[in-house]
Amino acid sequence: MSRAIGLGAALLLLASHAIAAPADWDIDNRKDSFTDLETCHAQLAQTFAPDSPLMIRAVRYAFFIERRGTSVRVGFENVGPLPSFPGVVQLRVDDRPVVNIVAADTPTDLGRANSGPDLRTIPAEQRPMAESIMRGSLQAGSRYRALEGKRATALLGDMLHGRTTKWRVLGITDAYDASDEIPPIAYALAGCGITLP
Repeated sequence: MSRAIGLGAALLLLASHAIAAPADWDIDNRKDSFTDLETCHAQLAQTFAPDSPLMIRAVRYAFFIERRGTSVRVGFENVGPLPSFPGVVQLRVDDRPVVNIVAADTPTDLGRANSGPDLRTIPAEQRPMAESIMRGSLQAGSRYRALEGKRATALLGDMLHGRTTKWRVLGITDAYDASDEIPPIAYALAGCGITLP
């Protein structure tokens, strides 16, 4: 019953909003064979490069929307050869306030593989500090900048109902700067079965 409601909501979403052509989005559905966790990752096929020719080969930004179990995420991945994400993402829908996405917002499971110490071997009174250091390291070294949960669904709701979504990445220097617009997202939301409140 709930699957039928979800499908109906997705079809209604497709019918009522501008939809980017399916070729604009790569949608990947997966189910973990051990945990049964279902993930749907919709990534914009077009990637964006920094303005600087110095960084154009190292950094390519790809916008994505993801449903991981019941959690929703939205952000950018650096799909270039540089194994991290240099900079802070700013998005603005129409004339709404700017949304910043920084390393500390990024879910840690989007970071590099955890190769740190087993926290169970650290004395209990030192564990909170060790966990904080490891979390910060995973987020800073991640190829992603992303929002999760209520901030993600709020941004996606603004994007779905807004006219234009502009974004840019602000780097340490102008060499990292990139900016562009994101096409309509209704197809990606429907493809991943994401319904917004």
